[in-house]
Amino acid sequence: MRWHTHIVGGIATLWLLEGAVVRIPGDLFAGTLLCAAFGALLPELDATRSKIRSLGVGGIQPFDLIGDVANKTLGHRGVLHTFWGVGLCMLLGTPLLQIPQGGFYLAALVLGYVSHLLLDACTLHGIPLGVGRIRLHLLPSMLRVTTGSQIEDAVFFLLSLTALMEILQHLPFA
Repeated sequence: MRWHTHIVGGIATLWLLEGAVVRIPGDLFAGTLLCAAFGALLPELDATRSKIRSLGVGGIQPFDLIGDVANKTLGHRGVLHTFWGVGLCMLLGTPLLQIPQGGFYLAALVLGYVSHLLLDACTLHGIPLGVGRIRLHLLPSMLRVTTGSQIEDAVFFLLSLTALMEILQHLPFA
């Protein structure tokens, strides 16, 4: 899946957080949304080229060096594309708990990360099921999504609608 599909997928998962916990407070929603979108891009740190590696401020791209190391040591769609990567995301995200109500941010980061894995598990390549060559596919082979295809465009559209509904319910007039 492409980066924009992963972002709306991450944002779309926020309804799970609200269904499982409580409504995300309005003053935390923007930060929660950003954490979900960021988490949805994190597994791509191990790619040679990815949207997260190109993020930067003032010409500084802090994730590029980390991405180089991850790619050289782990390879693309390696450990970061497994549920071990989710654990690593949770561990590295624990400083968010120092922020008042930071549990919302951490949960959104992890949900975004998991959404990335679930979307990739619907593609032709799937994701590693751990160490070794066994891959997880959530769809039968004839239904698997080719990255950049019209099917992915349809998935993007549906996830965008879900993400939009989540955002609209947090606007002041909602």
